Amino acid sequence: MAVPTREAVIGETDLEFAKQHPGAPERLDPDDPGQAHLVQAWHELYIKQLNLMVDRIFFSFYPHAPDQLDPGDPSQTQLVEFWNDIRDLIEHGTSRWNWNADPTPADPAPDGGQMDETRFASFIAAVLTDAVQLASEAEVVGVMVDIDDAGRGPALRWLETALGSPEALASELAEPPPDAHSSRPGLWLQEKEGFCYGLLWEVSGGYDFQKGFAGTADDPAEQLREAFYAGVAVGRHRGAWPSVRNRVLLLVAYRMAHGEFSSTGYEWLLNAMWHSLDHTSRNLIWPNPEDQHD
Repeated sequence: MAVPTREAVIGETDLEFAKQHPGAPERLDPDDPGQAHLVQAWHELYIKQLNLMVDRIFFSFYPHAPDQLDPGDPSQTQLVEFWNDIRDLIEHGTSRWNWNADPTPADPAPDGGQMDETRFASFIAAVLTDAVQLASEAEVVGVMVDIDDAGRGPALRWLETALGSPEALASELAEPPPDAHSSRPGLWLQEKEGFCYGLLWEVSGGYDFQKGFAGTADDPAEQLREAFYAGVAVGRHRGAWPSVRNRVLLLVAYRMAHGEFSSTGYEWLLNAMWHSLDHTSRNLIWPNPEDQHD
């Protein structure tokens, strides 16, 4: 799906403005006090057309998102970021995520208000086996809110029972990348770190953040960079698998159900994977990796 440009929004605004104000000048003069009301009306129409175009793209990717996003709702933080990113792409031509790809159709969100614990466990099992495709982590949180609002919960306890060990599920995502650099500890470390970032950047829709590298006696900076981004490529490939995407979204939703922001959930998952691969006490940060130092 091609994202419209700012020029397209202006064109739609001009057409609608001409319909609503047939007697207005063909070209408005913002410096003419007599046209101030017309300039204001045009600007309001522009914002309306822009928001409509953003909504059209956004809801093609997240059809089960709330009709009206709430920036103050922690469970909607990631969705609000996505909506604003689409708006930035239309207005300024830059974005963090790729919105020109065709959206993957997602399954209809179940009605949590009609679920008991058995049906909820079946839903989670279907997510883990890819029988149900999630649109976003917020979808799971929404089902849980519906369960609790209907007085059927507690949904969080149901989720914890259905998941078993979230830490074990997170570790299972951390399948080591090809051992092309296993004989070079410094490069192997960068490849494993890149794999963790690449997998989660793919699922979250993020681009490849830049990371700085300082060469060592054993490993030149350029080789460290190549190893890291080779790991990113492998991680992105794995993150594109529907079953892996589902598991990531489910685990982030689990952390969100504990009151965390989605970004905090991604950082928890990033480090659960990382520690499984490297058995280190060093923590990674999300979403932008720290530069590598001597």
